[in-house]
Order: sequence, then C-alpha cells, then structure tokens
Amino acid sequence: MINYRKYCLEDFEQVKSLCDKNNIAFPTDNELLFVAEDDEGKIIGICGLKKVYQVEPLISENALVSNNLFKMVEGVIVQNDIPRVRAITKEENLFRFTKVGFKKIEEDKIILEKKYNGRI
Repeated sequence: MINYRKYCLEDFEQVKSLCDKNNIAFPTDNELLFVAEDDEGKIIGICGLKKVYQVEPLISENALVSNNLFKMVEGVIVQNDIPRVRAITKEENLFRFTKVGFKKIEEDKIILEKKYNGRI
C-alpha cells in the first residue's frame, strides 16, 4: 500500500536523493510538498506546489521605456520581499530581460499552464 502525506523534515535525505537523481533542485521551504511512501518507508514520488511571480507582458519598442516599466515592477518586487521572479519570452525579446538582470535558467523545458476558475 502507498501512503500519501505532506513532507516532513525526516524525509529530507530521501527527497534530496530523488531530486538529485532527476536533476532538479531540492524544493525550498516556502513550497508545499507531498510525498508518496511505500510500505517499507521508501519515498517513491513527490509533488510540490510553488508560488512563482512572473513578469508578463513587457512590451515597448523603446529600450528606455522597457527598462523604466520594469523598474516600476521591480519596486513592487522589493517592497513585497518577493524572492524570485520569472519571465517567459521569445528569443527575439530576450535582450529586454537580460538587460535588467534576468538569467536563462532552463534550456530544454516545456512550460505548461492549466487554468482554474476557482473550481476543479
């Protein structure tokens, strides 16, 4: 039988090992994380929920305008102590984000979205 439950600190080594094996970063402690555990106490799966802020859209023909618009958003980021912000963009617009300090973190991932209107 498989037991599904919330992650606890005692799970750290097994979860870290599972993450390392799959080349993903260990989830930070501000995330919700669930584990699946077999009869012998071995963690055989994890699923987490992460809150991520995303800059979207950032549109301007003028680089100075793009920069100033982002600086306004950045003020909100700093005031609210938001630890990380992501952006999704086309290759031709990448320069707008790298100019204000964004770094490419994934080369070969597919980004998906599922919408919820307050219900499943």
